[in-house]
Amino acid sequence: MPAPDFRVLFDATPSPYLVLDPDLRIVSVNQAYLQATSTVYDQIIGREIFNVFPENPDDPAASGVPNLRASLHRVLQTQCADTMAIQKYDIQVNSPEGVRFEERYPPVSE
Repeated sequence: MPAPDFRVLFDATPSPYLVLDPDLRIVSVNQAYLQATSTVYDQIIGREIFNVFPENPDDPAASGVPNLRASLHRVLQTQCADTMAIQKYDIQVNSPEGVRFEERYPPVSE
C-alpha cells in the first residue's frame, strides 16, 4: 500500500492554513489560504510573512502586523499556543488600477 499523500489532504482542507519556519518564512500554504489571500504559491513560498503581507501604509491605526509578530514570537519563546483577539488585516492586492489594500478579518469558527 502506498504512503498517503498528505499534500492532497492539506490542499483539500477548506480552512486556510499557512506553515512558517522559526524565521517566520512561509514554507507551505494550502489552496484555501491562497484563495483567501489572493496570493500565488510560487510568489510567497520562502518569503518572510510580513514581507508578503505588509501593514497598510494608508491606515495609521493598523496594528495587525505588530500584534501578530508579538504572538508568533511568544509561541517561539514559550513553545505554547498563544491566542489573540480577532485582528483586522489588509491584504495587498494588485489590480489594473495599481496596488491597493482590501480589508479582511480571519474566519471565525463556530
